[in-house]
Amino acid sequence: KRSTNNEFTVVRFLPARPGKLLYYYLTYIRLFATMLDREISMKPTIVSSSLLFCTFNEPHRPWPFTRLSDVLAKSSTGLFEKPFNIRLYRQLSICVTEKHIKRLAKPFNRYDDQSADADPNVVFAWQSGHRPLQRGLTYGLDGAFPSQMQPALLNIYEWASVEWHQFLGHQSRS
Repeated sequence: KRSTNNEFTVVRFLPARPGKLLYYYLTYIRLFATMLDREISMKPTIVSSSLLFCTFNEPHRPWPFTRLSDVLAKSSTGLFEKPFNIRLYRQLSICVTEKHIKRLAKPFNRYDDQSADADPNVVFAWQSGHRPLQRGLTYGLDGAFPSQMQPALLNIYEWASVEWHQFLGHQSRS
C-alpha cells in the first residue's frame, strides 16, 4: 500500500491454458508487435517493458488504478448485473476465499519438518543445523515476508493459486 509505505508483492500463478496463452503473447506476439512498431515508426530504438499493463508511450509506467478499474468494468458489463471495478473485485475475491477456498484447503505450516506432508526444502535448514523456524528467526530469512520475493513465499503463493484453480475447475499444470 502506498498510503502506508508498506508495499509488498502479490504473486498469482495462472492455470495451465491461460498461462500458455500469456507465454505465447509475451514471447511471440508482443515482441512481433514491438518490432512492427519500430519498423513502421522508424524509431531507432523502442524501449521494451516487463510490465504487462502499460502503454507503448510509457513502457516503464504501469496503468493507473482508474484505467485498470475502467477496463474491468467494461469487460464485466453484460456478464453481471453490476459491472466490476477493482474494489468490488477485491471484495468478492476475499468473500469467495473466506467462504469456499479456505474450507477446501488443508492448512499448512511452513515450518513443518516432521510430518509426511513437510516441504522437502526443510533439508536446507537441517543442513545448517537448524529447524526451519529457528533458521528463519536466527538469519532473518523470513523476516521480510511478504515484502521481498523468496522461494518459500513463491511456494505459498503457488499453493494459494492452485487452490483457486481447483475451486474454479481449472487445471493448474499441463
